[in-house]
Amino acid sequence: MWFGEVGLTQAGYNFEKNNVITHFGFKYSGITDLEFRDDSPSDSPLSYFSSFGLSFDAGKAINRDNKRYGISISYVHLGIFTYESKGLGFNLGYSIDLVNKIKVGAVVQNLGKMSKFKTDEMLLPQRILVGCSKEFNFNHIKNSVYASVEKNSLISGAKVHIGNHFNWTRFNLYSGVSSSKEVLESSFGFGFFLSRFEIAYGLRFGSQNIGIPQIITIRFFML
Repeated sequence: MWFGEVGLTQAGYNFEKNNVITHFGFKYSGITDLEFRDDSPSDSPLSYFSSFGLSFDAGKAINRDNKRYGISISYVHLGIFTYESKGLGFNLGYSIDLVNKIKVGAVVQNLGKMSKFKTDEMLLPQRILVGCSKEFNFNHIKNSVYASVEKNSLISGAKVHIGNHFNWTRFNLYSGVSSSKEVLESSFGFGFFLSRFEIAYGLRFGSQNIGIPQIITIRFFML
């Protein structure tokens, strides 16, 4: 639940067979109590309406030695009041494992097209990301450092992401920072493994001062 009582939900399912990972998932965001008013002042709105964004995605990732290739497709559906827009987006990814537990990868997201939103053209937010990670092991402790640079169609200039994942037996600690030309965001979270479940909780802080999203994640691992 975010700023203005916008509800955010995401769920996904991944399974691996013969070095091929298959993914299915969906994302939803919406708000239901937007007020419809005219130019005349009144205590009560004329009616209420909703706004939503929904996407379904499916994809595959193939592991070949020290390389991974990924492709996915997303169906996107947006709506507000009586207006809607629909479209398809394609995503491509590649990564390679280098020496000393260093990984390098690149992703291209949202190559596609949307239908018109009333009379306005709708564009998918295209993104290109290039990143790397390094893993450090100390007995039962694993620590991974991540860094990536993003260029997208919504903002001018680049966006830089830096993150860290600390793991000790059944405990995980997450932290990250994202910076662009006008926005600075930071995040913090932790998680615990309970049998086959991981339950995680996170917070995100932004320089826009429009609320502090709280994120609860539940993962179930099938052995």
